Amino acid sequence: MRAKAPLMYLAGMGLVIVQILSVLGLLGAMLHPSCTSNAHCDARTGFFCYTSPGDERGLCYMCGEATPLPQYAATERVPDEFSPPKDKEKESGFKTYNIITDQSYPDDLTSMSPGKRTRVPHYFGGYNFTMVKQACEVPVRPFSWKPERKSMGGQAPKGTVVVVDRGDLPAWLPDSELQVRIFPYAFTAAGAGRWCSACVEPRGIDVGDGLTVTDDDTHLTVSIMNKRLLAMSNMDAMMALDWIALSLCALVVGLTVSGEIKDISLCEIAAQRNIKELR
Repeated sequence: MRAKAPLMYLAGMGLVIVQILSVLGLLGAMLHPSCTSNAHCDARTGFFCYTSPGDERGLCYMCGEATPLPQYAATERVPDEFSPPKDKEKESGFKTYNIITDQSYPDDLTSMSPGKRTRVPHYFGGYNFTMVKQACEVPVRPFSWKPERKSMGGQAPKGTVVVVDRGDLPAWLPDSELQVRIFPYAFTAAGAGRWCSACVEPRGIDVGDGLTVTDDDTHLTVSIMNKRLLAMSNMDAMMALDWIALSLCALVVGLTVSGEIKDISLCEIAAQRNIKELR
């Protein structure tokens, strides 16, 4: 038994790791399914198929979190109406345009339901619709630029943006206002076209659900879907039977975990009673 115990332990650990990886893979596939075209993402409003340059396959990303547009900060600070965010990247208090960099949603002051959240991120400045119109004009052009996040030897704060290649960035946009994201800033013409076709409506109508924003001048409606909005919209769609099913699943999972804890405790008690034999 002493000789087999380490192998049994390693085998058990291997099974646990495989189970964790399987759950993570399942969650990732549910949130960002693999795709080769928008047809694989059409069942989900606010998603488009992003493929890296040179790749034929990609993932379904949300319209508000990946755009073929430069992301830049506002020149004016956000009014201090609500509690400031804890994220260090948002301590400056500047709104970000063209992409949603924060998941902070203020309370809906116009709602009759106390505690209800708005569907507009607090630190999202909106889309530059002129850029959206230019990016989606036929023929659609590729978009790319290469930033790096570096510390300039104490002369600049840590995380300073260093633009290695301005690529397709407009000349009027200064490097100091650019926002660095982990998401790659490289869109082929086909990738930018997929974003335009799935996320931009030329003569769209803002239905007031908070999932899109509309510009009166360009008559464009653009999706702002992100992870927080997806969760909020899914929860709002749940009815009584959905909550009952969720409660039942949570109860079953809780009982399973408590059973595992009980088995571990019983094994520890048995091991303590037979410590001499195990040695």
